[in-house]
Amino acid sequence: MAEAPTLLDLPVDILHLIFPYLDAPSFLSLTSTCKDLHQPLFLQDSAYWSYLVRNTFRVPNQPVVQQDGLRWQRLFKRLLTQSRIYTWGKNDKACLGHSYDPENRRSVGPPGVRRINALRRGHNCWPEEMQGTAGLGVISDIQCGGWSTTLLTAKGALYVTGVLDGLQANYRHPPYMQSPKTEPTPLIFPPGYPHPYDRYDSSTAIKQFS
Repeated sequence: MAEAPTLLDLPVDILHLIFPYLDAPSFLSLTSTCKDLHQPLFLQDSAYWSYLVRNTFRVPNQPVVQQDGLRWQRLFKRLLTQSRIYTWGKNDKACLGHSYDPENRRSVGPPGVRRINALRRGHNCWPEEMQGTAGLGVISDIQCGGWSTTLLTAKGALYVTGVLDGLQANYRHPPYMQSPKTEPTPLIFPPGYPHPYDRYDSSTAIKQFS
């Protein structure tokens, strides 16, 4: 009776088609199972690592280094472990994700100093790390609006700082004043739908936004 074929009996091009279905931990575990898979041909598969980088972090394709698997692998590791979110510019309505306290701006120091402090608090001339992003996991995309900054995590969750509609931020009647969010606040899902930060669900996970 003929023996059942194994994974290694498959052609190399078929293996390369299977790899994109694996996340990084699963891929590394697979290539560690035997010496035949634990070699640069598979470990540094450029198609796999470039696909992983571009789909996890929304990095545009780089045709010049498309075939450099080691480069893509190192880029993925750096983005995964060393990425930080920095924002700078006008921090009106906490749109940059930094502290926003208009009352303290008006009450500290003499008139001239108060104005200088207000300008300093309202404008970030140098890049500063956004507050409250340490526990969000991998940030795959970030976009800035007129009064807010929106983050998309690799799990498909959206977080917003600032206000979504600055034109209505000072209304005293419905929909009332919007409270500026100084730290990333998750998008609320309707009751009964799982939120991506609780558990991943392909039916509610967000892939792209604008």
